[in-house]
Amino acid sequence: MLIRAPAILVLVLCTVASVHSLSQEQAERYTWHQQFVGKVLQARTDNRPRSRIYVATEKNVVAALSPKDGSIAWRKVFGQGDAISHLEVDSGKVFTLSGRGTMLRAFEADSGQMLWAAPLGGPPSSEGGYPPAMDLVLLRAGEAHLVVAALGATVQAFTAAKGKSVWTIELPTAGSPAPVQLLAASETLWAAAVHPSQREVLLVELSSSGDVLRQAAVASGMALSREQLALTQQAVAVVSEAGSQICVAPLTGSQAGQQLQCLDLKALLPEAEHASFPSFVRGACASHAVLRVASGVAVLSLEGGSSVGLVKYADGGEAAASACLDTAQGPLVALTHPRGNFTLEVFSAADGSVLHHISVPQVARTKMDDKPVSLDRAWLLPFRQAGGKASVRPLLVLEDHTLALLPPLTSLPAASAAAAAAGDDGSPAVLPPVAPSWSRLEALAGVTSALLVDLPAPSPEHEASWQARQPGLGASLHAQLLTLKGTLGVLSPEEAQALAAHRGATNDRLRPTRDPDGFRKQILVVTEAGKVVSLHTGDGRVLWQQDFGATAPSRLVPWLIPTDPEDVVEVAALHPDLDSLASLDAYTGELSTVHTVDFEKDTFGEVVQLPGAALVDSEDPFTAYNASTSQGEPSQQRIYAIVPRTAREDEDFLRLLPDGPPTWSHLRAVAANFSYWTVDRPGGVVRGYGVSPEGDVQERWAAVLAPPGSGLAILEVAEHASREAVQSQAKVLGDGSLKFKYLNSNTLLVAVGPPAGSASQRQPGSSEEEPSLTVYLLDGVTGKVLHAQMHKGARGPVHAVLCEHWAVYHFWNVEQHRWQMSVAELYVPTPQDVRLLDLAFTDVSFQISSWDTQDVEVLFASFFTRLPVTQLDVTRTAHGITARQLLLSTPSGQVYMMDKRFLDPRRPGLAPGAKPTPEMQAEGLVPYVEELPFSTLMYATLDKQVQGLRGVVTEPSALESTALMFAHGLDLFYTRLSPSKTFDLLPDDFPYALLVLIVVGMTAASAVLSTLNKRAVLKKKWE
Repeated sequence: MLIRAPAILVLVLCTVASVHSLSQEQAERYTWHQQFVGKVLQARTDNRPRSRIYVATEKNVVAALSPKDGSIAWRKVFGQGDAISHLEVDSGKVFTLSGRGTMLRAFEADSGQMLWAAPLGGPPSSEGGYPPAMDLVLLRAGEAHLVVAALGATVQAFTAAKGKSVWTIELPTAGSPAPVQLLAASETLWAAAVHPSQREVLLVELSSSGDVLRQAAVASGMALSREQLALTQQAVAVVSEAGSQICVAPLTGSQAGQQLQCLDLKALLPEAEHASFPSFVRGACASHAVLRVASGVAVLSLEGGSSVGLVKYADGGEAAASACLDTAQGPLVALTHPRGNFTLEVFSAADGSVLHHISVPQVARTKMDDKPVSLDRAWLLPFRQAGGKASVRPLLVLEDHTLALLPPLTSLPAASAAAAAAGDDGSPAVLPPVAPSWSRLEALAGVTSALLVDLPAPSPEHEASWQARQPGLGASLHAQLLTLKGTLGVLSPEEAQALAAHRGATNDRLRPTRDPDGFRKQILVVTEAGKVVSLHTGDGRVLWQQDFGATAPSRLVPWLIPTDPEDVVEVAALHPDLDSLASLDAYTGELSTVHTVDFEKDTFGEVVQLPGAALVDSEDPFTAYNASTSQGEPSQQRIYAIVPRTAREDEDFLRLLPDGPPTWSHLRAVAANFSYWTVDRPGGVVRGYGVSPEGDVQERWAAVLAPPGSGLAILEVAEHASREAVQSQAKVLGDGSLKFKYLNSNTLLVAVGPPAGSASQRQPGSSEEEPSLTVYLLDGVTGKVLHAQMHKGARGPVHAVLCEHWAVYHFWNVEQHRWQMSVAELYVPTPQDVRLLDLAFTDVSFQISSWDTQDVEVLFASFFTRLPVTQLDVTRTAHGITARQLLLSTPSGQVYMMDKRFLDPRRPGLAPGAKPTPEMQAEGLVPYVEELPFSTLMYATLDKQVQGLRGVVTEPSALESTALMFAHGLDLFYTRLSPSKTFDLLPDDFPYALLVLIVVGMTAASAVLSTLNKRAVLKKKWE
């Protein structure tokens, strides 16, 4: 026994450790986190210390991407208003100029660690609405490297290693110059800008030590554009203010600094249908520049600087071009044509000869209006391959924010091969398709709204397709071997990737159909780029995507919900102008129908969902369902009303979507219980409306809470979520008594206080009034004030959430310099004849009407919290039985779970050393403490961050214990939440085999013992 004891102890410890590791693995199994960078605006490459692509995006992000698979090596997210205007990379360092010229930063290219930051003070205030005058270049000064920034008329140089200021010089300009263009030569620097008079271009050549080597004012006979200026090693080019001329002047040679030579754009571009609105593509070669006009793109030769010549012109308003890139093979430019299969031409800027003609059908997409998704911008990026061989790879950014990297040009067929493949009759060659090395759907970095929808129901076709994609026996055995190697810690990165791919292919949670537990769903998201994308909740993979283009929807809403699970679910995409609604097949993304509404846009501005749904024929949604005559199964048609902003005599009726007999019949049935409200924030007024059976809108009440001139504003308005499940009408207290909840879905919370930007605190001895925040709980039907709470010495921002009979809101306490959360619970008088047993075993119906005059009991409490909040949400489950958890979105991009029990106004205050009473323990009341508890283990986002967190969406699953949570911002995050543990679900690691073994063993043991017992009894009788 002494020998066995240590072995048993070791076995127990190993079992505990294995259980803990399984729990950690399960937490990650139901969670996925996708990181994005946003639409790329600038891109650079550097091969030191390793080959990477460095990008700056419209989301104020600078990041390093792997050329191999597009994964994010590192990224830095700048604050709001700190937009990145310039990006440069050299010698293993990344430099950014951001914040309208206020901050210059340097990062280590390998790790992203910030090396130094130099505040620049920002550009001078611009006149006439012109953009800030700033530029950034890198300059070699012997063995050292300098970072040179131009801000207005000031040029400053810093050491690249330490960010130390080396020299500063003021350009000899008068007034506010246009944006300054900088060009670094071998060890000299050119600065060029259009003079405020717009009649000449100022040119200054500086040495690496900041000395002025040469300066000139190149005159022109016409007004010049302040913004459209290009600077090359040989010439300066500028567009006239009228946009009809292009002027050039040499920088070198005997004619340097002489008068600008101008040429008419129509004469230069005879093939251009519209040579208006010229603009230079940023970045130029030694003697070439790329100019974009309204009807196409032109590559210009500026060699010598005395004249300008046309090298190549690409017609088409959708055509786009990269900047010119100097290579060992000469200057190169890429032109794209999005029509058809999206072709890309790479040609020499020296003579216009096409070097590569590439077809990229994988990035060719069509928008809802049948127009192709065009290219937004492109780069030809230089790389250094293994062995030191140089290569060039095109990087594309599409109109829908998709980022794609193509293979090296040396691995693609030359244009001569395509020409040789052309038909004898002159027909164009069929180009072999080229697949991108990788692509990133960066539109998902700008999700504006999300909706969780069921996947298709399982079918034999889906099952057969799933089984056909499953790995064979050999692959499964190989995966088991890799799992064993992973347990032993000898798994290579390639093998780990193969094992992850195998698990993904065999994981049931990735099936494309719904499951009985309601875990497998699809997340439909609307993006700023005008796309609607469907994501699988299993791992976030894209199921389908639809591009709306200019008619981008503002949000998605449920539309047609079939009663037959085999039928198709439809969702509706609402246009921001509310003049159209497009219904989509939720399973494929295909457009079903488009509904248009004719109304004055200035008059209507709200979309309200009617209660309930109309039963329509699934075969004909515009026909009411009739069991005796309808051909199909019934479907629930959700109905939406476009309502006027205010009730006027000329526009006092609503519009319905869809507009048909079933919807108007449904309105007549629910009109008595239908009301809505609007908020006039400039006027500080909340108004409530009712609707007649004929659709006439009637204003019922108006509450002026923040009148103009009062110094107050409406800071927050919150309402109940639709389809809110409530488990019980009453709350059972510790002594067995009941308190009936005030369950009114029409309750509103309105917070009124000083607007953002006003003084936050009185000065000592000041006669100014103390800032205060007032929170109103209103009845949305009658306008009755259910409760009003004033917080002196408090202000916004305010964030609130309503659920069941309670409201919680978060604000800033100015006096205490702390964040504060308050809770209000609403109750109605409890009938004297209702007991706990009646509530449990009989059907007790307690109706609450907004028209009742009974008093409402309000329990209120406030607590301090250490967490700042950007949004408040609450978990929602199928039946509302599971304990509620508040979801606090924080500025750090995390979601914190706060148990609602901590925000209970009935939390009792106990003296030090006192113990809770049995009644407190029975009710689960937590003793009162002024500060809410905080635990790092309560983050729903685990150790992940959703940068730029904008919204959190929760959805019940079919199981009461579990809710689904989706958070979106710059990143996407999905997980399952179980506030009361998974009481109705067995864990994934449940030992089914062991259970079967125990049952079989006990059955066998019972049989053996029964036989032995019979023999013993028989033997005893013989004795």
